[in-house]
Amino acid sequence: MGLDAVELLMAVEEKFGVSITDEEATKAVTVGDLKQLVKTKLDVIDADGCLTQRAFHLIRKKATAEFGVLRRNLKPDTTLETVVPQSTRRESWHNFQVALGVAELPELVRPHTVNLTIIVLVLSGIVLPVWYGALHAQHFGQWMLFGAVLGCLVGWGSAVLTRPMKTGFRAGYDRVGDLARFLVANYPQQIGKPRTAKWTEEEISCLLREVIIDKLGVTDFDDNSRWVQDLRID
Repeated sequence: MGLDAVELLMAVEEKFGVSITDEEATKAVTVGDLKQLVKTKLDVIDADGCLTQRAFHLIRKKATAEFGVLRRNLKPDTTLETVVPQSTRRESWHNFQVALGVAELPELVRPHTVNLTIIVLVLSGIVLPVWYGALHAQHFGQWMLFGAVLGCLVGWGSAVLTRPMKTGFRAGYDRVGDLARFLVANYPQQIGKPRTAKWTEEEISCLLREVIIDKLGVTDFDDNSRWVQDLRID
């Protein structure tokens, strides 16, 4: 197995508290295969009602109160960009978290152009001193060390200074339906699931989806997606 596959399996084992052998992993050709494999290792019960639907209704209720959005305009495929005000997004997102009664929501992210700028600045802070040191071989080691330190400082400073610019929604967590699945995966009791150690199939699906998004960075997949041919991991 490749590194991506190993990291994914380790994350699945950690999230669900199960152990998956190499032989079992090899037989899991699709996302659905892995889901079924995890399911066989857990104590699963039938949920009374759809947890994702409950989560959606909770989000819709709190969003209409917090942001003044019309109830009829909130659907599972509604983008969060159109729901949470841009001008006060960081504060509004925190207040929405409090209103939902959860410990955290998906973290907001910087615009792609800002991330690219930070990368360029960090690389410049490293490369320029090293290049200068290469022209003065007798002090190359010192300049290389200086470049490493400068790159770290530029990266840290840029991250701190641009923190207020983290107002975007991550891919895979940018729609109301995505947020509903996030709640099912992380806070099932908050949306009415009985406090029990047993899992529901819906929880397994939502949590596995989270692991795949976080570890592989892909958002367009379903149960029939194949790891190698469709998601490009080995």
